Parts: sequence; C-alpha cells; structure tokens
Amino acid sequence: MKIRSLLLSCALLIAGNLLADTVNLKDGRTLEGSITSTQGDAITLNSGGIEMTIKKSDIAHITFGSSGSAPATVPTPPPAPSAPSVAPSGQSAASIPAGTSISVSIQQSLSSDGSESGQTFRGVTVGDVRVGDQVVIPSGSPVTGVVLKAEHARRGFRKTPGTLEIALKEVTINGRQVAIQTLPVDETSQRQGGDMARNAAKGAALGAIVGAIGDDDVGDSAAAGAGAGAASGFLRKGQEVHLNTGAVIAFSVQYGVNL
Repeated sequence: MKIRSLLLSCALLIAGNLLADTVNLKDGRTLEGSITSTQGDAITLNSGGIEMTIKKSDIAHITFGSSGSAPATVPTPPPAPSAPSVAPSGQSAASIPAGTSISVSIQQSLSSDGSESGQTFRGVTVGDVRVGDQVVIPSGSPVTGVVLKAEHARRGFRKTPGTLEIALKEVTINGRQVAIQTLPVDETSQRQGGDMARNAAKGAALGAIVGAIGDDDVGDSAAAGAGAGAASGFLRKGQEVHLNTGAVIAFSVQYGVNL
C-alpha cells in the first residue's frame, strides 16, 4: 500500500513538472511554476504555493507547460529607447552664425564719386572663416558685394563729404554659390573691424588668394592690388572716399546662414 502511494506521488510530481511554466530571466536564473497573471508590465508566477511578481523587462524567455489553462503568451516588452546619437564636434551640419566676421580683399576700386548705388563688386576672402574647429569658408573664396550708397561730396555754401557704403550678398564656397547678407560697412564702421581685417591680410598668402580664383582677370587684380593696398581700407582723398583694389575690409554676417 505504501509503495503504491509513493508511486502515485512520484507520478503527480513528474506530471506537475511537465505542466509547469518555465521563466528564463536575463540574469541567467530559471524559475518554474504556474503563471497566473500577465497584466501590466509584470507577470505573477505561483511556484510551490509562493506568488512571485516578475517584471517583464527582466524576462528573457518563457516556455509554457502543456496545460490547456495556460494564459496567453506574454508580450515581449518594448526595447528601451536608445540614447540619441550625438555627432562629434565639427561633424554637424555647417552654418555661419550671425556676427561671424569675414575679411575680404576688394578686387576693384570703388569710390564715392566714381561708383553708383546698386553697383556690384567682386572680392576674395582673406584667411579661413572658422566656426569652432570647422572651416566654413576657405581662404580665397570668391565673394560678390553691392554698393549700398555712393554719394559724391557736395561743395558750395554747405559742404558735405562724400559717402561710400558697401555689403556682401554672395559667397562661393567650394564651387557652390551661397547667398549671404552682411551689415553695411562704411568709413566709420571700418574703424571697429579694421584691426581684424589688417591681421587677416598679413597672415594670408597672396598665392593662395590668386590660385583660388578661376577668373584670370580677378586673379590679376588680386595680384596687382594686394601688395600695394591690402588692409589700407577706406581712404579719404579730399572730400571723397575711396577703396583701392586689394583693400581688405572686415564684414559682419547679419543673419545666420545654413550651408
């Protein structure tokens, strides 16, 4: 009789193990029992009469026993959102912030009595323009500017000195034309940016400027004017204002530009 009872207990134990649900955790542990709930972000496992609550995010795999009363498959928890990738310094999309200084060698002579408002002029950048560690405008990049105001001196009872005001409207970066708007520059504002322009002119190699220009005429102008008039800026001749070929002017970007 005792042997018979022992065999029956063994059979029930084996059957219970065959019908048990197996929960494999991510930390390597294996739990067996009967899953009684899969609601929310956790499951409830009854193992030997002990109720255990296990987070779904800690579960690697679940194997259900052959019992017909097993609950529906536990949904796999969504993967944790990965941290957004951050581009290394200097690898983000290039831009030219407002206030960036651009030193330019003017490639034709301008004057208050010889130029006209609306007239365009050409030039080349002197020295690399950098934003952080990134070169956004290489040295020798062609630029196009515009004469905003050119008024000759007035003589007579009320003498008025001539005025000349210019700005940049376009820069060619590695062959691509980019519209740009700078603050107006005249004889007065030049005093604020003159030191920067002169330093840029001294540090730039004339050969790099000439070599960067595809137009032979512009290249010849750069060579002719850079030696004599580089960094001379606005000059007052009598009551008129002049910019000699090769004069270096510092312009300040008025609105940021995305490249």
